Amino acid sequence: MVEEERLQKKYSDSSALKRINQKNKLRKGCNRSVELFFSFDIVNSSSYKDINYFGWQIVLTSLLTNIQGYVAKEIPEAQLWRILGDEIIFFVTIKNMEEIYTSIDTIYSVLVKSNIKLHNGSFFDELTDDCTEKDINLMKASNIIAVQAASWIAIILNGEKQNICEYDNVFEKYNINESQQINEFLGQDIDIGFRIKKETQDRRLVVSIELAKILSEKTKYLSRLNIITYKNLKGVWKNRLYPIIWYHDVKISGGVTFEDSFYYDETTYSQLSKEYFLNREEEKGNLTSYMFLDVGKALNKIIKDQNLENKIKKIYDVVDETENDIKTVENEFDAKLLEFHCVAVCCDVDKKKVLIAKRKNNRKWNPALWEFGCAKADTEKSLIDAVCKDYEKDFGINIEIVCDEEREDKQPKPIALYQIDKAEKLQKGVIMVAKVIGSIESVEKTIKVNGKHEECRWISQEEVDKFNEPAVKDFKNTLNKVFSNWEDYFKEM
Repeated sequence: MVEEERLQKKYSDSSALKRINQKNKLRKGCNRSVELFFSFDIVNSSSYKDINYFGWQIVLTSLLTNIQGYVAKEIPEAQLWRILGDEIIFFVTIKNMEEIYTSIDTIYSVLVKSNIKLHNGSFFDELTDDCTEKDINLMKASNIIAVQAASWIAIILNGEKQNICEYDNVFEKYNINESQQINEFLGQDIDIGFRIKKETQDRRLVVSIELAKILSEKTKYLSRLNIITYKNLKGVWKNRLYPIIWYHDVKISGGVTFEDSFYYDETTYSQLSKEYFLNREEEKGNLTSYMFLDVGKALNKIIKDQNLENKIKKIYDVVDETENDIKTVENEFDAKLLEFHCVAVCCDVDKKKVLIAKRKNNRKWNPALWEFGCAKADTEKSLIDAVCKDYEKDFGINIEIVCDEEREDKQPKPIALYQIDKAEKLQKGVIMVAKVIGSIESVEKTIKVNGKHEECRWISQEEVDKFNEPAVKDFKNTLNKVFSNWEDYFKEM
């Protein structure tokens, strides 16, 4: 218990975990969702603690942290469900069927990467901050741990429990204290998931029958499914045989086939491995041979005999509903999304001139009008980076934005705000000043390529009053303001 609390604290301090463990916003609008569960378990961890008495904490915690890091990077929407001893369990909401396939690819890839690093010792080499070279060499020599995995799928009811239907599992959040909550899932599919994850071993990923059936719909994924044996699982299917299915991707495994992936003596100590080979000898198997050799046919037979066709259909239906709900929300969001435009008045400080450009005649908004160029704010970039990158793309120039140096948060210093009426949408914008850095000779060539402008020129203060060509609103007002405050803008640049 102490170890689990320590590991839980380790993860709660992780910024990556905080990001992936935020409340699933999808549940606010959807009555049901399909969740893909997956777990990673450290094999031989108890025995390893006896062998590496003083260093096992570092090794096991680092291994789980590495796995969590892989998941956070490759499946960023996955959420941590719980840590049980030396096992870590995640779940992810399936928003379209394709996500099931890509998620399984990632889960298996994490499993393979983790085991390769343990097997070749590179995992221990990464522990240099916590261990000496002597410690690392001893860890490599005494290593007996590996990683195994399991994955299953379930329909989760997120609404009122009185509306529960067949195939539903339920989701609950329990408050531990004022700042902490735990996720809990309850239901038949959750129980089955915990049963099947005991039917795997190091380097193997076991999958549930429903998940296997969905994967089998694509030929290349069907070829990755291997029926190991059939077992009576406590409390599952009224004690009828349940298929134990292992997933193996030859490509991710470095070209190693499933048969060749077994250790040379694995059948002598692993009952599951032994059963896999015995069940393929027709005279020794307890079931018809195709129930092991023809995975697609076997899955169809099991689904039909267990009356699971409607359940599989329900999974597809719930995912479709989720996808449609998300599209509706995204469309509503896009309809209200604020475009934030950023105009940089680009100045050749040495010559005291400003760059102006004429929009092409085929532009939907403000065609053939003179302006100063424009960039759009990007939620994934800083305001300064977004503006600089857009102007480099549009005009082939590098610019330095004039910022408010009196503020700790140094952002562009606005000289004016403006508004654009776009088909019943009022889009907002800000005007700032920038210094052109380096050569300006490429401007004419660049605008001919980018397609936004048909002409550009440099204008001096003396030419402003004489300029009478069509231009955007407050064009001359902006120019006069820049030239009037020229020394203030560029005195420290």
